[in-house]
Amino acid sequence: IQQSPSMDRILPEAWYYMQKAQYHQGQSEAVISAYARIGQRFPPGIQPEMHYIAAQSFLRLKDYPKAIASLNQIPRTSRHYPFALYALGLAYLGFGDTYAAQQAFKKLIDLDPKNDPHVNGLIEKSHVTIGLLFIEQNRYPEALSDLGLLSTRSRFFDQALFGIGWSYMKMEEYVKAIVAFGDLIEMLPESPYAYEARLLRGFCYSKLKAYTKAVSNYREALEISSRQVTLLTQRMETLRREGVNLNEATRSLRVDLSGG
Repeated sequence: IQQSPSMDRILPEAWYYMQKAQYHQGQSEAVISAYARIGQRFPPGIQPEMHYIAAQSFLRLKDYPKAIASLNQIPRTSRHYPFALYALGLAYLGFGDTYAAQQAFKKLIDLDPKNDPHVNGLIEKSHVTIGLLFIEQNRYPEALSDLGLLSTRSRFFDQALFGIGWSYMKMEEYVKAIVAFGDLIEMLPESPYAYEARLLRGFCYSKLKAYTKAVSNYREALEISSRQVTLLTQRMETLRREGVNLNEATRSLRVDLSGG
């Protein structure tokens, strides 16, 4: 039966749907097994997606060379190509090849997003990722160049502002760092970066010997931290009263995050 022409078409399609289901369930090993079994027998129309799904599974398992090999098979004409470029950058980072990672992100940035919000988001995310890579390499002016390209409408704007503040701080331009951290605190007070921005703004004030302002920022950060601990305690108590087994919930979350 498996030799019949109809089976040559039906079996890969069946594996395709199975592989997608397994991917969404986090079953990376099963996805890779299906990918290896069918290989190039996937119909041309779904091959790019299968390469992408397999690559994401390889990434989850930290098998970076195989992720790179799968991603490099996705053609430019595929709608998955922009996502593949970002994943390729991550794979090269995992592999330790920073230069190749930057080249992949730059290829993505050079694409025409054609008003596609998903591709636009990937391009913005790439600017932030490259900026953070430059920060790790102590290339702060280049980091500022990339991070400064994000608009206030970007959902990555808080990361960009934090990176800008950090870059100025490391360049010992403390006044500019204070402005960047201040913009982050005022514009996006609920951002997870706002708390650390207060601490770093306090540090910058201390470097300028403005100790009163430094202490004020440290105090604000401590008060926010205390409120967050209080809120977390209250939420945990509410869950206990509702009968939620927090130990079991925590164990399940750890299993889910580990892919197991």
